[in-house]
Amino acid sequence: MTEDTKDRALRLKTLGNAVCPPQAYPIFHYISLIETGACASICPYGGGDG
Repeated sequence: MTEDTKDRALRLKTLGNAVCPPQAYPIFHYISLIETGACASICPYGGGDG
């Protein structure tokens, strides 16, 4: 992006704050596995003893 682009600062802020669903999905997926205890065989937090 060049310096003379209209609304350059706003566009950079918008792009910098963007989180798209493919980035967030794995995080929430593993959190849900931990919370439900479905990952007991692969992670130490999945015991459901909590």
